[in-house]
Amino acid sequence: MKNNDNSWETLKNSLTKRLREPWQEPAFVFYFFGIICVAGGLGVWLPILIDVSKGSENLPGNLATYFVALLTTGCADILLTTDPNSEFKIKQRAFASLAVFVLILGIITSLCSLLLSKNWWVAFILSGLGSLVSLFIWCIANADNTKLFGDNMTPTTPLGGDTSEPTIGDLTSFTS
Repeated sequence: MKNNDNSWETLKNSLTKRLREPWQEPAFVFYFFGIICVAGGLGVWLPILIDVSKGSENLPGNLATYFVALLTTGCADILLTTDPNSEFKIKQRAFASLAVFVLILGIITSLCSLLLSKNWWVAFILSGLGSLVSLFIWCIANADNTKLFGDNMTPTTPLGGDTSEPTIGDLTSFTS
């Protein structure tokens, strides 16, 4: 077994970086709050707006289904990320293990929240904590999502790629 004394420190530093850096980019912030929290959370807060008494009564169940959906997509994104040029590749096993652990724990928490729906406060606390963890996981999973950052174009993008490479196809069938 390879002795790697700084594995925990490396994981902690990488998590800290992935949680801190994306918030510097406005597109990430707007996407997170506008799409993930507001639009994605419609099933949580819309029932409360429509009927406060029934909406708040169902709040733990609504939160539980929201956080499982968000947690599952975040964990799947972590598990499927295989960018060889990223520093993420080095820590991929640690992130994948964390994702699987959190996903299993999240599903158990969601089931407990749904099964304990008669005890509103316990169900609410469980689903609320699950929602916070799922948002945390989503941020980790999307910290290097190039679609959410403004400066993701390479200088050769307008040219169709590297101009020293041969082009695909030819013009032999065209006549003038």
